[in-house]
Amino acid sequence: MSLSHIQYLVQGYLADQLTEAELEEFVRLAQDEQYSLLLQDAISQALANPSLAGYSDASRADQLFQRILTAAGQAPEIYSIPPARKTGWRRLAAAAIILAAAGTLTWYLLDRPHSRQQAGNQQTAPATDALPGGEKATLTLADGSIILLDSAANGALAQEGAVKITKKDGHLTYQFNNSIPADGVTAYNTIATPRGGQYVVSLPDGSRVWLNAASSLRFPAVFPPGQRKVELKGEAYFEVRANTANPFVVSTGETAVEVLGTIFNVMAYTNEHHMVTTLLDGRLKVKTNNAARELAPGKAALVPTGQDGPIKITAGDPEAAMAWRNGYFHFDHTDIRTIMRQIQRWYDVEPIFETDAVKPISGSIPRNVKLSKLLDMLEQVGDVKFIIENKTVRIRS
Repeated sequence: MSLSHIQYLVQGYLADQLTEAELEEFVRLAQDEQYSLLLQDAISQALANPSLAGYSDASRADQLFQRILTAAGQAPEIYSIPPARKTGWRRLAAAAIILAAAGTLTWYLLDRPHSRQQAGNQQTAPATDALPGGEKATLTLADGSIILLDSAANGALAQEGAVKITKKDGHLTYQFNNSIPADGVTAYNTIATPRGGQYVVSLPDGSRVWLNAASSLRFPAVFPPGQRKVELKGEAYFEVRANTANPFVVSTGETAVEVLGTIFNVMAYTNEHHMVTTLLDGRLKVKTNNAARELAPGKAALVPTGQDGPIKITAGDPEAAMAWRNGYFHFDHTDIRTIMRQIQRWYDVEPIFETDAVKPISGSIPRNVKLSKLLDMLEQVGDVKFIIENKTVRIRS
């Protein structure tokens, strides 16, 4: 199926102009995993169209929403839409992707009303809640001074030799000034995010790094000749500027990732079972003290956490690797403890397990929703209950 035809179906769906046959085709498309990324792109482009901003006829939206759910074999009565809530085209976009296969969850662009009810399903009580994470980090300079980036004003922050450090809207930039003579001393800086924080840094060579929650990156303010080496704890997404004379190396302790110019994600949290490197574009090599393996685009390398090997090469999941970078959680038959570790890092809460008897969960959820809403979404598709108590979340069956 061509992209132009997918765009035609999306635009016709949002405008409620599809024939019954086209509507059935659209439902099949929304349920077919091989078209999921193209469908998401087409919907994003359609929603960017200013002409859709006025589409807010709640009655018409409700009718089409229920019609889509019925066509997909869902039970319309469990998706009650408040008459006073004019969700319009945003609701319709949500409906397009709510058409999940049995047992899965796909909530892209979802603005689901809190009044949704389902018989026998207790909703998460929002008496206490947690906000999603945001742009929070600290920068430690070579002299040990610490800058709180989330409270610092935009503009120049510091000068490290020939490098000017500036901040603008959650993005830290290192700018090298050739007119200032280098003093020959390598000054190391460290940017660290807390739980519930993330940040972007542009390194002096032009490479960019997105740092996930509860992570840190140590790097020289100016890369010395011959090698560009950084030290990562946690998770980061890298877009490395090509430079064959100066390889880029990401060290995670026992493992090093060596690249020449590429796009990849490294997940190296100490409380996860494996350090995972996913290559999206270019080429790289994963090395331990005992082994070295090259990765092709679309592949992933797994190394047991805290060990020198072995290095296992598997088919990668680029969508999953980039999910946090693109603003959502992505689960693919993921166990509840792994899910809760991600929630713990992003919402800064402590999970308390009263059961492990929870079926694996699949789907995607935006990272910008409150904790109570995220947990409510998980409850809808999993045999699990959550109770928020201050900074803890109890998990029950």
